[in-house]
Amino acid sequence: MPADHPYFAGRRGVVAAAAELLAGDRRTTALAIDGMPGVGKTTLAVHLAHLLAGRYPDGQLHADLRGFDSGGAVMTPTEALRGFLWSLGVAPAAIPAELHGQAGLYRSLLAERRMLILLDNCRDWDQVRHLLPGTGGSLVIATSRRRITGAGGPAGAHPLHLDPLTDVEARELLTRWLGDAAAADPASVDEIIARCGGLPLALALVATRTLGRPGLSLPAVAGELAAADGRLAGFGDAHADLETAFSWSYRALTPEAARLFRLLPLHPTGELSTETAAALGGLPLRVARGLLAELGAQLLIQPGDGRWRMHDLLRAYAADLGEEHDDPAQRAAAVARVHEVLAWTGGTDSPMARRIRDRLRGHR
Repeated sequence: MPADHPYFAGRRGVVAAAAELLAGDRRTTALAIDGMPGVGKTTLAVHLAHLLAGRYPDGQLHADLRGFDSGGAVMTPTEALRGFLWSLGVAPAAIPAELHGQAGLYRSLLAERRMLILLDNCRDWDQVRHLLPGTGGSLVIATSRRRITGAGGPAGAHPLHLDPLTDVEARELLTRWLGDAAAADPASVDEIIARCGGLPLALALVATRTLGRPGLSLPAVAGELAAADGRLAGFGDAHADLETAFSWSYRALTPEAARLFRLLPLHPTGELSTETAAALGGLPLRVARGLLAELGAQLLIQPGDGRWRMHDLLRAYAADLGEEHDDPAQRAAAVARVHEVLAWTGGTDSPMARRIRDRLRGHR
């Protein structure tokens, strides 16, 4: 099992929920952690694995399934099973060649054991279904940018969805990274938290980059983030690392969903309805609803009331992609369509409509 993160912070509610699910004689066989890129799924999964390891005395198995690897090196179930069987003491020559034979031997070996199995970075249900114990007292902790439970998921699996850190949790994380400097300058810490939107990866990247630049004050860090207009461009490798994490999810989208993702930042407010998303894309409402569901699995937040929201850092990333890949005339047409919809729903003199008109002028 990987080492627990030395600066792990927050997530007390999720950790408590996991402990409650596993208490007593409940038949929980898997915890499926999902959330947007950079939200800390792997960090939480490893932390939970270390907390729970004592309940599973027969050992642990771990695999990074590379479900969203940009190089196409997604781990196959056969590759994962061969590694697990070898770890369980099966000689390579005794491992069946066929997938179902490997899965059957794997489940037989686990049937009388209590083991903890961490499956990190899963792409979908098909990638993990052969890696689940059939019977016995083992536990699987799986992470994915998509929800892999439900009708097609494993029986006994419970979803644990991760949102960005609260301000209190983010402050705790930065204080653990930066120590007295963070405690002495709460205003700059609050600005950094706001610019990073509570995203653990962004906070960690900013913290490590700050520690690597001796003499850099926290007000200067906050100023660089403010000047970057929703990006980490002033932080060199940090900016590249964050965009890499986002790109893994973006490249897994269908072309239609990717196009809508690039158009969403043209909406002038933080939240939008399915109707306005359909107007942006020039799509039938039914089609837009399906594409939003695809995006919502890993790149959007649903605050409720049928509306959708994009994290500020993802919004900046999508805006850059749109400017790079989409024709300016098509982007202007998308803004015009939203203006037309909002004129019908809120009136042409509503604050929303006025902001749409201002955005439209910028694309002429």
